[in-house]
Amino acid sequence: QQQQQNGAKEGREGKVGVKYYWLKDGAKGGEEESKLSYFNHAEASHSETVTVHDVTALFDSNLFVFLSATCCKTLYFSPDAEEALPRTLTPAVSQRLRDFLGRGNRIVFNGAGPNTALFLNSHLGTGLAPPPSPPSSGFAKRKSFVYAGDHSSPSAIPEAFDTLPKKLPLSTPGLSPITTASMPDATAVVYNDFPRVPTSSPAFVLHYCQMTPRGADAARVTVDAHQCHALAKQGRCQCGEVVYVGFDWSGGG
Repeated sequence: QQQQQNGAKEGREGKVGVKYYWLKDGAKGGEEESKLSYFNHAEASHSETVTVHDVTALFDSNLFVFLSATCCKTLYFSPDAEEALPRTLTPAVSQRLRDFLGRGNRIVFNGAGPNTALFLNSHLGTGLAPPPSPPSSGFAKRKSFVYAGDHSSPSAIPEAFDTLPKKLPLSTPGLSPITTASMPDATAVVYNDFPRVPTSSPAFVLHYCQMTPRGADAARVTVDAHQCHALAKQGRCQCGEVVYVGFDWSGGG
């Protein structure tokens, strides 16, 4: 049993659930990403579904310390991980999660829902909120950065979303939107239901940024994306991405 727990802590190869990717040396954004390893949740929980224990073990692992130290990697959560995201982590582990994003990495949540929003709110300090009532219409992919009267955040649709349909009907499996008014500044909204008010979106990309204050021993601190843009020119700020896919995107991994 101790060996099985150690296997989970080290992030050895195993079954699906949580995946890590890294960009090949010299690769640019958009190029194919190479598989680094799989987190073996089956070793940790002796089950076929990912558990809170598994995800907590991941964030508390030596592997995640390594992943959090540099850019440019993607951590992918499949739909079966939605209920396994821990809202409570030790302060040090929660900070490690923020550092992972703040060093230019990405986390993708496929099949995201209310628990994903609570997880992000708990550890990133966001205020993501579902609409006050269930959506009554489908969602359309945004076509441009600005629509007159549309108060959603600007759209900068990632290339990976190009294959998705132009509209998502209410019958889409696992549909779980978030109000656009509750999203941080500079969030890229992929779909929304404008002109419905409050406007909501089941797919968006938010940015989490960290800056390094002047001084060799200064701790990295959270800043918003607009502040980071200017500081990045000085080499003192990086932003990572959280990709929220609030429906079951078959083949999204």
